Amino acid sequence: MRSMMLVSLAACMALGACGKGGESVSMTNASMDQVAKVQAAKLQPGQWEMRMEQISSETTGGSGNLPAMPKMPPSTTKVCLTEAQVNDPKAVFGGAPQMQKNCVYDSFTMRGGKIDAKLHCDMGNIKVEGTNTGTFTETAFTSESHSTVSGLPGGMTTKSHMKMDAKRLGECQPGDLKAGDTKAPPQG
Repeated sequence: MRSMMLVSLAACMALGACGKGGESVSMTNASMDQVAKVQAAKLQPGQWEMRMEQISSETTGGSGNLPAMPKMPPSTTKVCLTEAQVNDPKAVFGGAPQMQKNCVYDSFTMRGGKIDAKLHCDMGNIKVEGTNTGTFTETAFTSESHSTVSGLPGGMTTKSHMKMDAKRLGECQPGDLKAGDTKAPPQG
């Protein structure tokens, strides 16, 4: 679920949490690099609270002996977005260069405080297809995503529906988890 949160955050940063009032962007077959370059404005750096909720999840295929995956409870995380990260949304992916290298936005529209995107990723046998819609400002965003991951071991396929909302709380605090970090900061 944490990786989904980072992907959603980066998608919102790269896709939509970036347009000013009347500006409009529409692209097809765009790399993450190309999408990041069209930013007109950015999320404000600082401490952000993000709430992720899994609406549904389904796994099919495989041996048939796997129990149903339980629905993940909603989770809320506070992260620090640095100035460098809002200037380079790809930085939020941290240890996920595969996403940057192997994913393409089939379509992407950013207009009037709304985003609408469809992407696919090709990582060898594993294929990912997803959509992301939402609303945004420089200090808050909402996102709803649907994804399908196929080609998993044993012929499994997963489908998920996630919702995320985030708001800026203020300045970063010492010890805050940085967006893109793969481990929690030391407790002190």
